[in-house]
Amino acid sequence: MAFRKFLDISTAHLSPAAKAWLSESATLNHAANYHGTGSGAALGCVGATLYGWFMAAPELPEADGIDHGIPDEMHPIIKHAQSLGCGYILFDADADIIEGLPLFNDDDIDLDPEDETISGDDNEPDDDNPFDPESPEGRAWDKGRMNSDGSLKN
Repeated sequence: MAFRKFLDISTAHLSPAAKAWLSESATLNHAANYHGTGSGAALGCVGATLYGWFMAAPELPEADGIDHGIPDEMHPIIKHAQSLGCGYILFDADADIIEGLPLFNDDDIDLDPEDETISGDDNEPDDDNPFDPESPEGRAWDKGRMNSDGSLKN
């Protein structure tokens, strides 16, 4: 029986471009595998989870000459996983941040690893979010005062 290791790493290490690439690859693979549509992504083992993505840790183009289209900013993560003997990577929103690897926020800014805050994380209610229980729409949703299209009932 074979066992394989995977690196469990925070999605904070992913740039917006990397997240977009993972989402697109996962969508292409899902369409090919479950709907018979298309041939899937260049890297066959990429899938979405509820809180991130799961992917193979392939050899990078400089090692095997095959370009899977992986964004350059993901290369240090893949190399780190390979250095630990991991064949797969799980990017998870709740996983640990790994010291020494770049951090990004959704504004595509490389964050200082010493700074534990991420801009935009102000914990203020989002008045436009119907699922935020602190927003007027969220409170209405909770109490059944919203129409099925998301608008407030009169």
